Amino acid sequence: MSRNDAAFHTPHWDAELLYKDPTTGYMVYRAGEMRIEAKDEQGRPVTIRTTDDLESFGVTTDEQLAARENDPDFYWENNAWFEVMEPDDDSFSGEVFHDYEQAVAAAKRGSR
Repeated sequence: MSRNDAAFHTPHWDAELLYKDPTTGYMVYRAGEMRIEAKDEQGRPVTIRTTDDLESFGVTTDEQLAARENDPDFYWENNAWFEVMEPDDDSFSGEVFHDYEQAVAAAKRGSR
């Protein structure tokens, strides 16, 4: 079971450097704000903002997250993402990825 979605790398909603390739210098940041409006088993509203919130709600893998895609009681307002940035680039205008392994692979290639 995988945990490559940015939702599993969101301890807070500030941008965070997760990986810097030692050869290319390209960096992977987790960026964006996650916000999911959901309902718990008793039908009470729950706002999910962090990975801890998501795990407390019982979603701990990419597969479980994907299973909620069409669930009307699990609505994405905002989602986090990964950005691959060039060395010394702090403009946050890199290429967007939703899968951590894909973002790291791009950083290793030295491409956005």
